[in-house]
Amino acid sequence: MNLVLLSGGNPYDGSSGLVYDMYKSFKDKGHSVVLITNYYDIKFEPGIKSVYGKYASIMHIWSTKIRNKLARKTNPNYYMISLHENHNYIRTKKVLNHINFKVDAFLYLFPHHFLNSRNLYELNQDTGAPIFVMPMDMANFTGGCHYANNCEGYKHSCGICPGIYSQKQKDITYKNIIYKKKYISKTNVYTLGNQWSSEHIKQSSIYKDKPNFNLNILINESIFKPGDNNEARKIFNIPIYKKIILFAAASVREKRKGLSYLMDSLNILHKEISKAEGEKIGIAIAGNIETEILQSIPFDTYLLGYLNSKTELPLAYQMADVFVSPSIQDAGPMMVVQSMMCGTPVIAFEMGNAFDYIIDGETGYKVPLYDTIILKEKIISLLQLPKEEKHKMSIKCREIGLSKSSSDMFEKKFISIFKTTKNNPNQN
Repeated sequence: MNLVLLSGGNPYDGSSGLVYDMYKSFKDKGHSVVLITNYYDIKFEPGIKSVYGKYASIMHIWSTKIRNKLARKTNPNYYMISLHENHNYIRTKKVLNHINFKVDAFLYLFPHHFLNSRNLYELNQDTGAPIFVMPMDMANFTGGCHYANNCEGYKHSCGICPGIYSQKQKDITYKNIIYKKKYISKTNVYTLGNQWSSEHIKQSSIYKDKPNFNLNILINESIFKPGDNNEARKIFNIPIYKKIILFAAASVREKRKGLSYLMDSLNILHKEISKAEGEKIGIAIAGNIETEILQSIPFDTYLLGYLNSKTELPLAYQMADVFVSPSIQDAGPMMVVQSMMCGTPVIAFEMGNAFDYIIDGETGYKVPLYDTIILKEKIISLLQLPKEEKHKMSIKCREIGLSKSSSDMFEKKFISIFKTTKNNPNQN
């Protein structure tokens, strides 16, 4: 297969690093693949191409920062990062110049400040190859927000957008939706996603008439894997006897990450158990957290800071007894899958990846959204698991993770989807 991966994120950094794992997986399996990004790094290997040179990349970064600085006031809960749909950050020809084979398919992730709907249309028209869009949040199918919360404007035409405090029907979000529809409607495009993403994609006015397929993200199983719990704890200087609850977020002040709900559950838990029981529980936090919040946690805390995703983050999962994901608005997080790949059970609100990976009582627990009482109860349940049951759950976590997100499974399922679309082309 001749595949072009498109990503508006740095393939060597953070969550967008999963695109690099996809690139390596397809390449190692004998496919011809090129990864094209709007980032520049002199260390990029030959198959990774930037649409910018070194200095053009710097200019792009600064112009984006200036544009964001001058942008209108927005509501932070909606993540209004993609308000310039009709702005062409890059000419389609620049993308095509980096491709030296006849393209079978494009796979597009992380659209931020990279390709817009017109670019996708032109890529499809110039090559005849289908476009597969795999949203990591809601930006691809809204008028500008990355998370719509309770707003249903994306199902119709947006406008009167709470994300920009707008009272106008034909505001910039309305214009963005119209622009996207104009090009997506005549593009041979398919969407991919987990259950949560697919449900929202199929309700969107932009993609509701386009075929959607279930496909989970790829997680590098050779990096995220079970390890020695005791050795991992030594590295983080965490006592062996502690029952460790792991929580992680790039910024815990993000409302959608749900730290306040976890804090409520921990406070309830602390009041219900004895002092001796409480002394055996520890909270490990990966990411940045303010001292004020840290001091309000009623158990011993271990601040891990920002962790290297390839070396330190797997160790964090390995040393934990349970990973808690209290996100209340999230297409992922991918940390749910990473934790399970490491054999660590997950408790999460009914959101994002929880629907695809968590089997209640076998790989962790799904909790009704916002229910801090049940969240507390499920935390107790996992912390009190007998050693044998805990081992069985760990094995099941790894098994489910591999069955849905291993490199082999991702490649096989994507190829199968591609063949299905080839035999039944999406008529524009």
